Amino acid sequence: MKKSNQEAADKHEVELLNIANSSEKINLQKIISSKIVENQENEQNRIAKDIHDGIGQMLTGLKFSLESINLDDKEKSAEKIEYLKQLSVDIIKGVRTAIFNLMSPQLNEHGIASSLAKLTRELSKLTGKEILFYNKTDFNQRLDSFIEINIYRITQEAVNNAIKYAESSHIIVQLSHSNTLLSVIIEDNGKGFDIKAVDKKRHSESGMGLLFMKERIQYINGQIFINSILGDGTKITFNIPI
Repeated sequence: MKKSNQEAADKHEVELLNIANSSEKINLQKIISSKIVENQENEQNRIAKDIHDGIGQMLTGLKFSLESINLDDKEKSAEKIEYLKQLSVDIIKGVRTAIFNLMSPQLNEHGIASSLAKLTRELSKLTGKEILFYNKTDFNQRLDSFIEINIYRITQEAVNNAIKYAESSHIIVQLSHSNTLLSVIIEDNGKGFDIKAVDKKRHSESGMGLLFMKERIQYINGQIFINSILGDGTKITFNIPI
């Protein structure tokens, strides 16, 4: 009888532990989902600000320059027209880059390696920067879609930061793997930055970018390492268990 009562008690305790574990998992998933939505909102706000500050200002400049053309002064008019032609090219590039960054990558069809190759290739065309991709270990495995989209977005963020803030002319993205780990390295020849100073400015654009990458890497149980030297470029490495 005592044995039967003990078995029942043990069974009840196991059931309580299972319920507690399930509840903890649900709460953790809710927190992660909430953070993902929050990050998506922040990402959209940053893109909107980029469009406003970049493309919006160029369009305003285009408008004022057109209004200031004096057709009676042919020499100055010709100079302004040449300037406006180049400004129009820059605006078109800016619009195309913004649209490309907003588009969802076709990861379901191509996988992370092909998608990163396309990302670097297209951004190189759009910006005129030298952006190269190397699949050092010929990685071609398919990962969970949630992991792939986060790897893609972190890489996209790092490359865009190198273009916009670091003023880099040469950016290299490297992909490699072992039996248990996938590694992505993004290295640039830009002006570098003070990591501690940027990390404290969470509400600045560059600070939000670092926070964005760190939070996304946590979602997929990865690690991120950021090394930057003022005047000597930046190297970002993130590792994901596979």
